[in-house]
Amino acid sequence: MYAYWNQRAGTGAHAVFALPAAIVLCLWALWRSAVLITWRGGIRWRDTFYPLSFFKPERR
Repeated sequence: MYAYWNQRAGTGAHAVFALPAAIVLCLWALWRSAVLITWRGGIRWRDTFYPLSFFKPERR
């Protein structure tokens, strides 16, 4: 089905392999970030560390 729509859209046959690869890479990045955030106990962004408790609803 994906190959059919690629043909209709005028994209090359390589696009058939690009979507599954992109999905795998996105899922890997999501999984890796979730593991690192859990392991580190928070998020580091722009040289500032935000603990997980910062994002809990009772804090807002």
